[in-house]
Amino acid sequence: SKDDLILEGEFLLLPKKKVYHVTLTRNGFFFHLVSNNNTTYEEKCIHISDIVGCHSLEQNGSIESEIYTPGLASD
Repeated sequence: SKDDLILEGEFLLLPKKKVYHVTLTRNGFFFHLVSNNNTTYEEKCIHISDIVGCHSLEQNGSIESEIYTPGLASD
């Protein structure tokens, strides 16, 4: 559930270099691709127990995030 909201926003996720709407809760990392047209993308979730590491880099005033999830197929 998204009851325990920790962070929500739009982020450039690497290595895809696409902007995603991200919601981080105590249960998982929910995300969907942000579209410039009317296309709606299905929200996906990575459970907290599947995340083994992450870091953020701030470059030129923007935040770039990278999350490592070994064994999970990338989009």
